[in-house]
Amino acid sequence: MSGGDAHSLFEAARRAGAEPGNFAAETWAQRFDALGPWFLDRAVLRLAGAPVDPPEFPTEPGSVAPLFVWDDPGHLLRRVFFFPVRWERGQDDDPRLPQSLLDLAGRAKEALKKHVRSPRIGLRRALGLGGWDFSRCEWKVESAWGALAAGLIAADRNARLDPHVAISAAWSENQGWSPVEHVPEKAGLAREWNLRRFFLPAACKGDAGPDDFFRWLAETTEGRPDLFLQLQPFLYDALDERMKVPENEPLEARCLYANAFPKQQRNEREEYIARHISAELAERLRADAEARHPGFLKVQRVAVLASSSACELTVRLFPEAQMLVLGSYVCRSRTDLRAVPVDKEDLEHIKCEIRGFLDGPGSCAVDLTGGPKSWSVAAALAAPERAWLFQIDAVSQPSHQVGTEKVLVIRRRE
Repeated sequence: MSGGDAHSLFEAARRAGAEPGNFAAETWAQRFDALGPWFLDRAVLRLAGAPVDPPEFPTEPGSVAPLFVWDDPGHLLRRVFFFPVRWERGQDDDPRLPQSLLDLAGRAKEALKKHVRSPRIGLRRALGLGGWDFSRCEWKVESAWGALAAGLIAADRNARLDPHVAISAAWSENQGWSPVEHVPEKAGLAREWNLRRFFLPAACKGDAGPDDFFRWLAETTEGRPDLFLQLQPFLYDALDERMKVPENEPLEARCLYANAFPKQQRNEREEYIARHISAELAERLRADAEARHPGFLKVQRVAVLASSSACELTVRLFPEAQMLVLGSYVCRSRTDLRAVPVDKEDLEHIKCEIRGFLDGPGSCAVDLTGGPKSWSVAAALAAPERAWLFQIDAVSQPSHQVGTEKVLVIRRRE
């Protein structure tokens, strides 16, 4: 049997009488088919002679496996079970999923609408579950908030999360993360299936105990909680193994990982961006800038107000141009460039350096992205007539969000 009404199957299994013998267990394993490894108790699978190893978690972009709990599993079903689903761009929600789960998916999309760029994205059943219809299943889904939200962000960025990093967390738009029930049972299944990390709300510490297996989702201390920001620790861990060598991963996925770096790893984040993101991101920006501002990228000299990743992008936007870098930043991608130290308060010095460098024939540009605003004013005043003035703008809350950059360009008049 490869499909049908999953609710009826589960109800029949829950109503089954005494613990099954070998023949009954084999019959149930056949009835459950592809659902067996996910839902049948390990003892039942062993009696049936079926594999008892954990099933393969899906790894397509946007795939997640929230944890659920049966109130009364009977003798056949697992008390706690993973249910694999996937978010898919360009698709509607799958009506064969439980309505409670679809309702939660809608709430997740509403909570993350400022951060999800895909105009259409739907929650689907994972591949490999056969033709089963789960629409009549009535599950308590609040603890799936964290998993569904993380999967939604991952699908939007075409990112693949590590299925061996689990999360069970409820969410309140006013209070942030909320505690979940049955933590010991959920942790037991996560360990049985060889997961390497389990994220829980900090309020659940008393149910889990001190153990490096667990990671704690921070409580919101002030202001209205932002679900996207609160997910960053989980996203960093769930992307970490794959993104350490990310050559085959999409740019959007690499940017999602870079933006999830912990604050204390700022230097490592900048190194990652320079090594794995800046070159491809600069090519995208070059194509856009050339289409909107013909001739802009053909300048001979560029004065740059230094600032880490933005400076790296500017260097890659103008690979053939001579460059003056004002500030203390040392460019990673062009070791021949040396920054000119300047006093933060000495605006006349900044103007003199820029004028001296840009003086002469040929076109030139001034990058106003880095440094304090007073530097930008001084640099703009120092730019000669017909010079290009530009800024690499990006979302900056809570910190610079790599991958959101746009090049804003104007040209000084004669």
